[in-house]
Amino acid sequence: MCVDPIHIASEVVANLQSVVSRRVSALKAPVLSVTHIAGGTGAYNVIPDSVHMRGTLRCLDRDTQACVPGLMEEMIAGITKAHGAQYELSWLEPNIVTYNDPKAYEVVKSVAEEMVSKDAFVVKAEPMFGVEDFSEYVAVIPGCFSLVGIRDEVFGSVYTEHSAKFKIAEPALKNGVMMHVGTIMKLMVE
Repeated sequence: MCVDPIHIASEVVANLQSVVSRRVSALKAPVLSVTHIAGGTGAYNVIPDSVHMRGTLRCLDRDTQACVPGLMEEMIAGITKAHGAQYELSWLEPNIVTYNDPKAYEVVKSVAEEMVSKDAFVVKAEPMFGVEDFSEYVAVIPGCFSLVGIRDEVFGSVYTEHSAKFKIAEPALKNGVMMHVGTIMKLMVE
């Protein structure tokens, strides 16, 4: 008989989803992903002593970001205790949620419309779950997070930046440069 950390890890992965679906309001539900699990020596007939898991937590508001780690720890503690196992949970300091400054947003919008085209500025109706260090900057100085669209089916640029098949349509980079330079110029004049 033994404590099987792989079985325990599978329970943890499955049950962590109940934290985001049952313990947090659906209106504030975060994205919780276990993205790495490693354990064992590679032998097919040996149960390992430990398993190492990593993942990400992405939230749209600070309150959710503050409460979910505690809920996760409760879940993990309960599962490991039920199996007679131990765990260690560590966190990297989370990125803060990115909010665009309304004035900076208007500057970026006007630059896109003036320098690229009237149709160049597309407002994302729903928040994004991207994790960016940019939030640290806009917490100190007003700013606006924007993306440069690069989708070009003829060129084959159809996959997102986190795909192994990502291919940038280099002509689209011109728009990105125009946006950055245009924003700087507009801010220098104002």
